[in-house]
Amino acid sequence: MKIKLQIENILLEEAELLSPLKTKDEIVEEALRLHLAFLKRLKMIELFGQVTWEGNLNEMRDRKY
Repeated sequence: MKIKLQIENILLEEAELLSPLKTKDEIVEEALRLHLAFLKRLKMIELFGQVTWEGNLNEMRDRKY
């Protein structure tokens, strides 16, 4: 899918210098992936202390798969 974006030149130039990625498209896609991963981690942090875990960690460690 093609999308037209307006990105500050200084941001894209810096990303091109620091990134091993070859194209601007690759850089933008990776930036979006990283941003989504960051947002998902924030959601997980919001759950901290709200979810109870039931189980036996030692028993799980002893299982042979």
